[in-house]
Amino acid sequence: MKEQTSILSYQDIQPKTARRHREILNVLNKYRIGLTDQEIAHKLGRLDPNYVRPRRNELVKLGLIHKFDKRVCSVSKKLALTWR
Repeated sequence: MKEQTSILSYQDIQPKTARRHREILNVLNKYRIGLTDQEIAHKLGRLDPNYVRPRRNELVKLGLIHKFDKRVCSVSKKLALTWR
């Protein structure tokens, strides 16, 4: 049985999670190319790719996005996975 505080915490983060899912999907749909986590974060006006990663992982599990390619990231200048 879940604790009431856990349920309340989950309900509290749901709107933020759904919003971030939409933001990531909108960026990927807009550019229609595989983007790295850092490129997605950059296009959302964020510096930290950790803003994107947890929600991106959830989108992968939901089957809404997938690994696309590996290439040099335009932000980090390092080899990275792209998502589409």
